[in-house]
Amino acid sequence: MTKSQKKLAEKNGTLDALYAARVHALVRERYSLSEELSLLRRREEKPENFGTYYDFVEACKKAARAEIYGEEMSE
Repeated sequence: MTKSQKKLAEKNGTLDALYAARVHALVRERYSLSEELSLLRRREEKPENFGTYYDFVEACKKAARAEIYGEEMSE
């Protein structure tokens, strides 16, 4: 995202929506909606699969936060 795009999104109040859309897009690169819902439904039956999914989503959130808000990605 360019600086001018970011400033416009800040003015419009759409920065948070851009962040949410970016997280969604990153998650969809690996998991379809039905796969994601299945993982959520069966998280107690297969905690290792849910853990992998959860870690991936958190990484997507960090990447999107860095891209949209310009925050450093820290481990």
